[in-house]
Amino acid sequence: MCSSTSRCAGPPAARSSSISAARAARGRVDEPLLQALEERFAGWFSARSPRSSGREEFGERALLPLLESFGRERIDDALATLARFAARCFARRLRRYAPELFGSRVRLQVWWTGGGARHAALVGELERELAPWPCAALDTWSGAAGQPLQSAREALLFALLADRRVAGTPSDLRAATGAERPVVLGCLWA
Repeated sequence: MCSSTSRCAGPPAARSSSISAARAARGRVDEPLLQALEERFAGWFSARSPRSSGREEFGERALLPLLESFGRERIDDALATLARFAARCFARRLRRYAPELFGSRVRLQVWWTGGGARHAALVGELERELAPWPCAALDTWSGAAGQPLQSAREALLFALLADRRVAGTPSDLRAATGAERPVVLGCLWA
């Protein structure tokens, strides 16, 4: 979403994330726009997982009508609102599929990766929505060789799945897949 709004604001694609983050930080969340976004995308967010999105749901065609009604002089507010909307949607989804984590004494650490992890306004909104859990971007952590962990994220995820398999810990998401019972994923080969 942020890249679409960045294009509306006019920055070059290579710098759009940092520019839109700075502009979002200057803006104020517009509650009527936030409500309009929640109404516009309510059907998609209430649909059962797993599902996929594309430009038709969250691209320019979907967002431009809302943003054009805002006007260029208020684009900073629109960007701040989009950051809040994205963070709120993520937190809502996490609460839906892992309700046992909320209100419990479980210590959870949230890591994120990708372009959004470098978008300071989005990161700030995610931290606000997920408090008191500590949050960090994978590219801020370094491995033994000094390489950012983000470059090894696929290997890290497979290691996590392997660890869960060896421990016999289910890794499926029954609320999303409809599985009837917990399932330990993967297999071991001798």
